[in-house]
Amino acid sequence: MTGGPDTREIELHAYADGQLPPERLGEMESWLEHHPADAERVARWKAMNERIRAAHRAGRSPVPTDLRPAAILARQRRWLRRLVAASVLAFVIGGASGWLVTEIAPQDPPPSVRLADEGIGAHKVYAVEVRHPVEVAAGERQHLQAWLSMRLDHSITIPDLSTAGYRLVGGRLLANFDEPRAMFLYESPDGRRLTVYAGRNPRSREVAFRFHRSGSVGAICWLDRHMGYAVVAEADEPMLLRLAHLVQEQV
Repeated sequence: MTGGPDTREIELHAYADGQLPPERLGEMESWLEHHPADAERVARWKAMNERIRAAHRAGRSPVPTDLRPAAILARQRRWLRRLVAASVLAFVIGGASGWLVTEIAPQDPPPSVRLADEGIGAHKVYAVEVRHPVEVAAGERQHLQAWLSMRLDHSITIPDLSTAGYRLVGGRLLANFDEPRAMFLYESPDGRRLTVYAGRNPRSREVAFRFHRSGSVGAICWLDRHMGYAVVAEADEPMLLRLAHLVQEQV
């Protein structure tokens, strides 16, 4: 039988009340033949209707208006209309809520924050590598500097952090969506690692040093004209700030 559960319920009542259109009788009878639970419900409704008619024929109180088949069917139809209206309203409210969420959703983080997040993520991935922490080793420093300068379309200077106790291990090219990024990895004599992360600053804004932390990893980031930088390590803010000053003086 065609129609959803609500339409079917209305048609079952109409069949029990003898008000189902003739062209629907054959399909309804086939449905009831294969659905015993519905057939049992219809039988109960028919029996109740017959008792009401018998009481009326015997001269008892007339059947109340709200118990007459036509009234019952009308109530079912009103209920179905209310259900449809409620569904439409829920859809509209849901759409409006989605629009409001979209409208008040937080905007993209500032470039300096995004750069710090990227640098911290890169550090967590590559600083723990033993055999492949970098693409180009420190022995090819000039090649690394020229290659990354070309890819970032900006002259890159690889900072020298030896005065702070860090030697260059090497570097690699990374990407944030379609934007290239440069990462340089350094290591201290006791095995502590530090990364300098750099990327283009399309808006050419300048932002002073900002400190960020994710777990045990901290970062000092800043924007300087066409570039943005982040110095990242498992270190406290004062030490990262000293290293950031050293990097800034060179880049």
